[in-house]
Amino acid sequence: MEPAVHYVMTADGVRIAYTVTGNGPPILFCSELVSSHVQLEWSQPVMGPLLSEFARYNTLIRFDPRGSGLSDRVLGQTLDEFVLDIEAVVGRTGFREFALVAVQLGTPAAIAFAARHAEQVSRFAIGDGFARMADLLNTPQSRTLTAAAQNDWVMATEAIGYVVFGSGREESRDWGAYIRSCIGPEAFAPTYLDFVATWDASDLAPMIGVPTLIVKHQGVQVVTMEMVKDLATLIPNAQFAIVQGTWADNPEVFARRMIAFVNSGVGDAPPAPELSSSGLTAILFADIVDSTALTERLGDAAFREKARELDGTLRSVIREHAGTPIEGKLLGDGVLAVFTSARQAIEAPGLRHRWRRGWPSAPPRPPRRRRHSRGQQRLRRRRQHRLTHQRSVRAGRSAGIGDGALAGADIGWRAVRGPRRAGGEGRRRAGAGVGGGGGGGVMEQPRIQYAKTSDGVSIAVCTLGEGHPLVFLPVTNSIGIEGLWQIPGIRRNLERLAEGRRVVLYDGRGVGLSTRDVEDLSTDASERDLEAVVDGLGMSTVDLLVSTFAGPFAISFAAHRPDRVRKLILVSTVCRGRDFHPPRELRDLRNLVEINWELYLQTQSLIMYGWTEEGRRWAEGLVSDVNKDAYLKSFAVFRNSDASNLLPQLACRTLVMHWRERQAGISIETSKDLAAAIPNARFLTFSRQGGMTLFGDWDSTLAPVVAFLDDDLPRYKEPQLPSGTAIILFADIADSTALTEHLGDAAFRAKARDLDGALREVIREHAGTAIEGKLLGDGVLAVFTSARQAIEAALACGKAGGDAGLPLHLGIHAGDVIREENNVYGGAVNIASRISGLSAAGEVLVSDVVRTLARTSAGVRFEDRGEQELKGVGEVVRVWVVAENQEPRTENP
Repeated sequence: MEPAVHYVMTADGVRIAYTVTGNGPPILFCSELVSSHVQLEWSQPVMGPLLSEFARYNTLIRFDPRGSGLSDRVLGQTLDEFVLDIEAVVGRTGFREFALVAVQLGTPAAIAFAARHAEQVSRFAIGDGFARMADLLNTPQSRTLTAAAQNDWVMATEAIGYVVFGSGREESRDWGAYIRSCIGPEAFAPTYLDFVATWDASDLAPMIGVPTLIVKHQGVQVVTMEMVKDLATLIPNAQFAIVQGTWADNPEVFARRMIAFVNSGVGDAPPAPELSSSGLTAILFADIVDSTALTERLGDAAFREKARELDGTLRSVIREHAGTPIEGKLLGDGVLAVFTSARQAIEAPGLRHRWRRGWPSAPPRPPRRRRHSRGQQRLRRRRQHRLTHQRSVRAGRSAGIGDGALAGADIGWRAVRGPRRAGGEGRRRAGAGVGGGGGGGVMEQPRIQYAKTSDGVSIAVCTLGEGHPLVFLPVTNSIGIEGLWQIPGIRRNLERLAEGRRVVLYDGRGVGLSTRDVEDLSTDASERDLEAVVDGLGMSTVDLLVSTFAGPFAISFAAHRPDRVRKLILVSTVCRGRDFHPPRELRDLRNLVEINWELYLQTQSLIMYGWTEEGRRWAEGLVSDVNKDAYLKSFAVFRNSDASNLLPQLACRTLVMHWRERQAGISIETSKDLAAAIPNARFLTFSRQGGMTLFGDWDSTLAPVVAFLDDDLPRYKEPQLPSGTAIILFADIADSTALTEHLGDAAFRAKARDLDGALREVIREHAGTAIEGKLLGDGVLAVFTSARQAIEAALACGKAGGDAGLPLHLGIHAGDVIREENNVYGGAVNIASRISGLSAAGEVLVSDVVRTLARTSAGVRFEDRGEQELKGVGEVVRVWVVAENQEPRTENP
């Protein structure tokens, strides 16, 4: 329930909106300027639970700072003006003493008030706070968001939602809309940010004499650890705590921590859950793995000391998740805790990485893998084997990999790690053989070699594994070899891809470790780079893996050198640059390219990945590896490129893969045209799960590539129609007669044919078999071997019909069918047709048989429509409507 909103006038004549809710010791809560709205915040998924928890135990005072929410939209230019807001609210509410709670942007004003009104503040709790606004504005995330806000206010606010909830979630978009209700784009104008940068409470922080708690959430990246530690150093005797995740992950837990501190000694802190003598309880037991062996290894005293430290950490984790640890149990004997919620009990062990800090890691279980030759097995037993990127190389081949003295100067690879080229100095990464230092352990870097092109450009190359070469063609809008290697998921997939083949990665001219200062970035120049790499392999033929902007020059290379390319895989790419249409979010960033190149690259990563660890590393790699001039020149070359006339000349075996999501910027029609123009090309659609990068997703992207390379991907042929039990889907256009009258015969049949093709593709994608000879208007009939797949296909068909403006009746039944030539018959088919006729437009109805088969596997809800009499069917049939489940909100890790 929303609290009553009141107003008070500040000393300088600004009206401030405030609320007072709850009972108990008073707390004044200073929230962020960008997310303060005393009326709407109670219905938000983060602020609502947070504030409700405060109001359970305390009298909560909330206000909108000037310029935000329901207060006068007059932006304050100095810190003193925001202190006036607090003074006005405190004066009106009449509380002589209260606790002060502040989060993030609300902290500097709260510090100033606490220093100047020490007699009124009993305790001070700060969440992810800092003293100087300039420190916040200088973080990469803040610079990215402020620059984006000056170009696209809606996109920038949704980007803030990505920071809070993660990319691609409904809550992210909702939070963006909420922020736009709290504040306007004028708060991000450069002239106003100049004022904001002057807000500095660092000289006032040492004057705070009340007990203070400062909490830093490790998942809140926009406020750095150094900023919070600096604040904890400035405030005398401040307690400092580091917490996993973000305060948005579990706002109730964050509130309880703050309440427990500010109410300490008052008697109104949230009570610890009492142990119940009976009833439903979730029980958690934790015990150290191999404690006996660890005691032997560490010694009794050291082991008990570490056990006590870990015991304290675990008990803190348990309390954060509203659990009750049982006293008297110490790790080594086990930690026992009880919870009133199974969800909270499950979430508590989810912080297991914190438990393991400082402990020797147990040896991992070896993964299942293919058997090696006996010689390799002996080497593995002797611990003399090499990793895939450490394979020994054979020397002495002409123009091959090996001793640099033996390789040809122009076409061989220099088997040394090359020098940092122009633009490569001062990079973030360690030297050869050592990777990514700084706390995460030592990561082996790939061995870099160099190939010299015919025009004298040095191309950085690395290889993984042994076997027939698979060369990945780079593009100038992607990170280089070393950057790819820094992203753990990509690295794992590259090593997996290298099992049974030699994976070859290289940085094109102007990118990464290759020569950065080059003038010629034409398609011919890119072909020269590839030619130097291929010649250096010393193999007669190679396979090429191609994505995005590399399509035109890869097609040109394969067409002009048919004797060198065995197989060609084209993943979400085009033969003509003009066929690529970037999504709106990227088009809107064009102005940012000239304003601030680094911010453009960081914002691009934000759009593609959200504020994930992968996105952070990708942004870091782009800034280091991609040169603006080279990027702009190469993109202009790409936009003007056209290799369509070469497609019929391709003699190699080709696989065309189309990424269905819109971020790819390529329509399915463009991909189909590409496959149709290449003789005997295979075509495959997929839905990528691992971000924008090709190497981020194994199952849907790289597994089909491996199957094609290994000749395990069968050519498409229509599945044999079943005899016996089948799941039958029947679809028919709703009100087809009226639509024909409205559109006209020719237009209706044209739209029906287009939709018919789309539905048949959906059916095939869900492992079904569409019956030939049935055209929409007469109905589409399909059979499946799985009820779950039939339901998923029906829902996708319904969406396709709605998008085409031809809504569908959809019905599913299961039963025996009779196969005759290219059709199926039987009573079960008739029942599916009758059930389809009962459904509303766009609705999927299923029989009771189908509901029973798919009840636990389909991931949908079924709503009972009761028993129905069907024409020509002797018995009534109970039918159910399929309703998609509402996705529950998932917690950030």
